[in-house]
Amino acid sequence: MGAAFREIIGHYDIAMTAVEVKALIEDRAKVEIEATAVLPH
Repeated sequence: MGAAFREIIGHYDIAMTAVEVKALIEDRAKVEIEATAVLPH
C-alpha cells in the first residue's frame, strides 16, 4: 500500500492505516473512510 501511495501521491509523511473488516454498517456501502481533522484555536 505504501508503494502505491508514493507512486500516486509522491513522498508525503502521513499516518495511515488499513484494516480488513467483515462487513460495513450500510449494506450497499463499498468503502468506509475515517478522517481526523485539526481545527485551529
